[in-house]
Amino acid sequence: MTSGNTTKITVGALLVVFGAIWLASNFVPGFEINWEFIWPLFLIVPGVLMWVKYLSQPKETRNFAILVPANTLIFLGITFYINIIGSDVFKVEGIWAATAFLYPGSVALAFWVTYLASKKEVGLLIPAGILSMVSLFILCSTSAVALIGGTATEEVNRALWPILIICLGFFVLLSPFWAAALKQEQRWMGKTAREWESWSKEFGKKMDQWGQKVDTAFEEGSKAPEKNVDEAEIVEKSEPMADYGKKEDA
Repeated sequence: MTSGNTTKITVGALLVVFGAIWLASNFVPGFEINWEFIWPLFLIVPGVLMWVKYLSQPKETRNFAILVPANTLIFLGITFYINIIGSDVFKVEGIWAATAFLYPGSVALAFWVTYLASKKEVGLLIPAGILSMVSLFILCSTSAVALIGGTATEEVNRALWPILIICLGFFVLLSPFWAAALKQEQRWMGKTAREWESWSKEFGKKMDQWGQKVDTAFEEGSKAPEKNVDEAEIVEKSEPMADYGKKEDA
């Protein structure tokens, strides 16, 4: 059974179970569904299925690009569960605002995990770094307002904004190096530019060695003594055939 058929069977089974539970909640007395705890699964389950599809493929043909949406859906679903459990179960006030940094942070984490799973594709570091900075910015801003408050908030913001500007400056300052690294690490037919360069040099060396062997073989062949054939020997060898022809005519 192929991975595509396995995914279809899994999705179909989940839909059947979901429909049956929904139908029971509408007609069975006392059976209710708290949809607030159910809907994040619509993010997590597809993400898990994408991971299953990725892992079910041979290592040589795995495409890590599918892990970006997979990880994003999983981490966003977990973030929603943190907020739902915090607000409904533990009755934490303002948790949705306090955890606002987790949303860009979840997407950033998705890129970081994909970076590690993809044998460290440098191109994934750019969105991961940007989203991490955004998440840090939101965290600092919301924590200053929600946790400190009052005059302390103003003092924190006096240091916070310059620090964020400095971090942004370092990010822009280092971006040319990242761009150069990205150019080197882009893959074509499974190899980076550096790997293709190394392969071409090695291939060139082998071609030179092969050319030298061919030249040596030609030189040795040209130096070999030519065999001189004596005309008398040819006539002598042809005489029996001539005699044979005469005998046939007789």
